[in-house]
Amino acid sequence: MKSCLIFFVLIFSPSEQLAAQSTLPGKLSFQLQSVKSDIDRIIVLQQISDYYFALKNEVAGDSIFNLQLVLAYESNNQNLVLKTLFENKGLSPEGNSAKKRNEKTHEYIQRALDYAKTNGLKEYEALAWSLLAKQYLLESKKNEALETAQFGLATAMNSDSDSAKVVCQLMVGLVYLEKADMMMAFKSLNIAMDIAENSHHVNLKTLVQHMFAFMYKNKLGQEEVAKKYAFQSLAVNKKNHNIKGLISDFILLGKMLPYQVALNYFYRAESLADSIEYYSGKIEAQRILFFYMTQVEKPGVTFAFINNHPDLKALFQNTGPHFMDYMNATVYAYGGMVDSALISFRSAEESFKTMYDPAAKSQFFNEYVFCLMKQKDSSRILPYAELFFQYSKDVSNYFYLKNAASILQKLYEQKGDFKKAYDYSVESGLYKDSIDLLTREKDFALMEIDNVNKKNLADADLAKRQMQKSHNLQYLAITVIILTVFIILIIIGMFKVSAVTIRAMGFLSLVFLFEFVILLLDNWIHHITHGEPWKVWLIKIAIISFLLPLHQTIEEKLINYLLSKKIIVLHKHFKLAGLKRLIKKSPPAKATEGDQSGDEAKTGKV
Repeated sequence: MKSCLIFFVLIFSPSEQLAAQSTLPGKLSFQLQSVKSDIDRIIVLQQISDYYFALKNEVAGDSIFNLQLVLAYESNNQNLVLKTLFENKGLSPEGNSAKKRNEKTHEYIQRALDYAKTNGLKEYEALAWSLLAKQYLLESKKNEALETAQFGLATAMNSDSDSAKVVCQLMVGLVYLEKADMMMAFKSLNIAMDIAENSHHVNLKTLVQHMFAFMYKNKLGQEEVAKKYAFQSLAVNKKNHNIKGLISDFILLGKMLPYQVALNYFYRAESLADSIEYYSGKIEAQRILFFYMTQVEKPGVTFAFINNHPDLKALFQNTGPHFMDYMNATVYAYGGMVDSALISFRSAEESFKTMYDPAAKSQFFNEYVFCLMKQKDSSRILPYAELFFQYSKDVSNYFYLKNAASILQKLYEQKGDFKKAYDYSVESGLYKDSIDLLTREKDFALMEIDNVNKKNLADADLAKRQMQKSHNLQYLAITVIILTVFIILIIIGMFKVSAVTIRAMGFLSLVFLFEFVILLLDNWIHHITHGEPWKVWLIKIAIISFLLPLHQTIEEKLINYLLSKKIIVLHKHFKLAGLKRLIKKSPPAKATEGDQSGDEAKTGKV
């Protein structure tokens, strides 16, 4: 069976697309002939399916995924089945999607969810609910997304997985962001950060930092704060050598920085992804860079970029019917070539009316209408503006709705239909009020978030000072203990005690002293090395190389001195000398009467 599957991949991989795009699937297919274990076969098949899903070649991706799933079930290995079901790129398509793709994504998620439920795997069940919530968001079903995300979070809390808890908290936060409930989103993200910081999985923290960056940039308009979180994530991923994390960081930073600076980050992400054969990351970097270029470069430069990146071109062609025409129209429109843009828009409009999801429709007709408005003849705009308004209502995009209502108001005024013009004027005012309310809520949320952050910083500072105070008290206690031990050792040396006792006390007192020295050096070592193991290791070798012989020498001399009984002699000498001084300082005793007479006789006195 396995050899048949390999033969299927080799023979039936779409050869035309291989010639037009990349030799990767062919190369990986031939690798299947040499691998022996089920896990290796599944990994190779997953690389092929990931590549096709990254290009939105979903027919090929689905085929390879199904072969991978057959092998996983045949292996009778639950971990391989879970890897196949939950690491499938078809679970989470990026960007615009056609309706058929959304249906297939639901099918994949339901299959993963059913497997997790059947096997009582709460962690994976929670992840499946989270994926379903994300899909609802992509389809602009925000209420269903919130309900599903909260159910996934409740499931995750019944598991022992920090990863599932963080992912589900982030999904709840994302839904609240899309519903413009900033404070609830902020609370969810803070909880996720607390779980991530207390977890043993260091990469979880970067997921939360990315979400904070998204919130501050896209929802609160605080780009500098967003950059701070992005650079924090970059520092964590560099420290932990997380290559895929670095690729995500470079793409995120590219979205936030000026074009000439962003280019560097996008190319670094593309190069790094290519070096580890992470093709979804590579194509994502190319895709975001393309949209950046459409707004900055001339059309000729942008089209040259597409032609020089066949995988990116294949991605646009595979996204859906006439999607490539839409991309061409976008390049022409931003480049000021209105007539060429309108030809491409007209070529794509019927497909977008019937075969794409509401978010893609509203975006398409937004750009189409604004391109039409650049023409002098506005008579053909009205039906497209109506479509723009309707599709924007389907996704509850207030900014699009306000613009569409304003355009329709002017168009109906020009036609002399003042009733409809008035109706759209009212609609425009209502959506403007909604936007103003959202802006005020955003400002209020910013103040609340700032207050919470200040309180958290104050609490953290207080906790740090209390911890430092506690540490200082402990250092003081250790110092007192060491001094006490040495005093006891000296006192013991003044008496005749056994050699074993002196050796034991001498050994312990010096161990206490030198371990305290190492303890004091530890903080300094970790500070200058930033905790890098090899640097800590080398410095400690150098310190021990010095301290160990010093410890042995001092211990030998101290114990020999105590055993030589010299301290006892000194002790006796101290007592005799003290007695003599005491006698010299004592007043003379009072003489008796008889003694006085004798003395007078000796001196010749009467």
